[in-house]
Amino acid sequence: MRNEISAAANKIWPNGDNKVPVVYRQAIAEVLGWDTFAPGGGTTAYPGETVITQGIWYDLGNVGAGFDNDGDLVPDQNAWLQPVGDPWIYDPGCFRLVRPFGIVIVKLRNGGEHLIPFVDQLYFERLPDNTGAVGLVFYEYLAMDGACTAILSPYQEVASGFDNEKFSGDFGTGIPPIESQNPAVTLNKTVDQAAVGLPATLRYTLNYTNSGSRAVGSPAYGAPIVVRDAIPAGTTYVAGSAASANQLPTGVSAYRILYSHDGGSSWSANESPAASVTHIQWWLRDKLPAGASGSVGFSVSAPSGYTQPVVPNTAGLSIGSAAPFVEASTTTLITGPNTLSGHVFRDTGTGGFFGNAIYDTSGESLLPNVSVGLYHDADGDGALDADEPRMETTAVTYTGAYSFTNLLDGNYLVQVDIDDADLPTNWTITSRSLRSVDLDAASASTPGVTQDNLNFGFAPALKLEKFLLNPTNPVYENEQITFEIDLSNRLPGDGVSSGACRYIIPASIANVDSNGVPPGGQSPAAEWTDPDFALGLADGRFAKTNMANNPDVLGLSGFNLGNQEGTITSVVARLILTERTEMRASDELYVRVWDNTADQQVGSDGAANTFNGSNAPFNSTSAGTISTLNMDVTALRSWSWNDFSNNAFGLQITGNPGPNSPKGEINLDAAAYVVTTNQTCGNDDTILNTVPLTDTYDADLLEFVSADIPPDSATTTGTAPNTVGTLTWENLGPLYPCRAEDPASALPALTAEVQ
Repeated sequence: MRNEISAAANKIWPNGDNKVPVVYRQAIAEVLGWDTFAPGGGTTAYPGETVITQGIWYDLGNVGAGFDNDGDLVPDQNAWLQPVGDPWIYDPGCFRLVRPFGIVIVKLRNGGEHLIPFVDQLYFERLPDNTGAVGLVFYEYLAMDGACTAILSPYQEVASGFDNEKFSGDFGTGIPPIESQNPAVTLNKTVDQAAVGLPATLRYTLNYTNSGSRAVGSPAYGAPIVVRDAIPAGTTYVAGSAASANQLPTGVSAYRILYSHDGGSSWSANESPAASVTHIQWWLRDKLPAGASGSVGFSVSAPSGYTQPVVPNTAGLSIGSAAPFVEASTTTLITGPNTLSGHVFRDTGTGGFFGNAIYDTSGESLLPNVSVGLYHDADGDGALDADEPRMETTAVTYTGAYSFTNLLDGNYLVQVDIDDADLPTNWTITSRSLRSVDLDAASASTPGVTQDNLNFGFAPALKLEKFLLNPTNPVYENEQITFEIDLSNRLPGDGVSSGACRYIIPASIANVDSNGVPPGGQSPAAEWTDPDFALGLADGRFAKTNMANNPDVLGLSGFNLGNQEGTITSVVARLILTERTEMRASDELYVRVWDNTADQQVGSDGAANTFNGSNAPFNSTSAGTISTLNMDVTALRSWSWNDFSNNAFGLQITGNPGPNSPKGEINLDAAAYVVTTNQTCGNDDTILNTVPLTDTYDADLLEFVSADIPPDSATTTGTAPNTVGTLTWENLGPLYPCRAEDPASALPALTAEVQ
């Protein structure tokens, strides 16, 4: 049985030579010019340069018999010294080991030393009988990329007793990493036609320059500067074009061109057949001198049937066959007959509705100079993928309008820059920041098509209000003062989460006609008490039934929101209520959708809108318990945004008493339509994730006691009579969008509240 023994302690010294006889240390320094630092010094290099690591002293200990790895029945008496024991911290794409060199000093059992100088060797065997051995090893690496770092972790394994070997896993200490710097070689790629119709021939030129002070590349190690490129998908390489009109840098004698016909898996010097070439490489025969520059190029043809609106292409420079250390790209726009356009606007509700993502041309003005980008949606999924390049960028004109013309049939994406410096400070996008566009992707239309009104809205989403809550005014010394600070995100949403846009539209009018009768109602004497308390969002104030012998009817209207983005997918009538006197099975509550324009009920009475003490929510609650009643009314009609403007629709709520007493009675806190659309609210664009808050007060007159939510810090600065108290909350977010606000009603919808 073979055994492995851990012998990690004190086996590898990056700087120690205390176990080496002085005479040998002197000889190493005088004859070989070595010490424990790399010859020439330094641990950094540019791609194509070599670096020699700090000299590493290995203490091999007593090298014994060990294993018989070669099967010759003689123990190997071996030692193995390698620079990387921990592969997880070493980057092989950054540095390549090109050679080790050094010396092993074996202390012979019979006295004296046996010296083994070596180059290109990491494994030693048949060491003579000894009382111990040490080794000084240098490792030379070739930098392949930049900027990057490779961390060395020296490791040794040494023969011990018979069929025993010992290893050191401490990996040394204090060994500085080797580092590659960003190369001073630049690459610029151009194409002779930025926009062209089909069919077309395109010529690419790749200019490279060494602007540094040192030559780059290492042909001696098979790692010169290599210029590489790929034939754009859907195009065909033009025979002979990679070898024509090229310019060699001064000091470079030649280059070698390699072609791949299989996507870069294999390479040869033969370009035939040219139509199947997929990749090209130009290998320089010499180092690229400092200050030198050169260029290569090639041509491709794009046929009439080319279906992509852009021809993208990316080239790179590498050291040998390593990954490129610098890349450059260019694109050609394939022109067509189609156009898309839109506006960037202030979605502030002037002449319309706040934050509804709809450009209300009657009053909302445009935002000029905001950048909008155009992308090809190659897979047509409506999402911007990493491999879908930016085609064009336009700064919105001074009027705030933008357009992209001469576009080929296909799917596109337009994206507004939500971080553009020309946007007003602290404004947030109210619409989607990315829009997908189908510009006749199926090529069904011979003339060009136009898609317009691809608009992007912005508004100040964060709303802050501060109130004094004290019941008396003025207050006196030693009395507490309470303030409330309300923060809300005014963009469309329900204030709770992300997902489909959902709007809570509360009643704002208790409907009556000229005779004081609500729609479908009875005489005023048979109606609800305090009907206005049912208006707006829930606030703990109640409209009340007064059931006697006749039904009590409450007509509510003013469910107004105005036009919003997208189409309506569901509508729910929602009531927040309690039982003032507990409902019996014979006491009924009717909820009817009411068409105010026709002054009639929508749909018919039945189980869907009749509630009593035997069904939910009244069968499981007792008097005083707050309940939420949701009635899905989506199927009653084909809902549109016009139904939620100009008081078009209402709710009729009827309390119908049964026989005998005591009769049930209802308290109604609020009534609303909950409307859901096919759009998404609460996305990364519209959630206010970082919401800091600072509040200051006169610390000469007031002393901070407490807050709900507690501040992150509470400090006072200055001296009387100018002492200032400051309360700071680092982040009260996330604040989800809570509504599209109608400026006429300005209904509150709080998301964060501090007292």
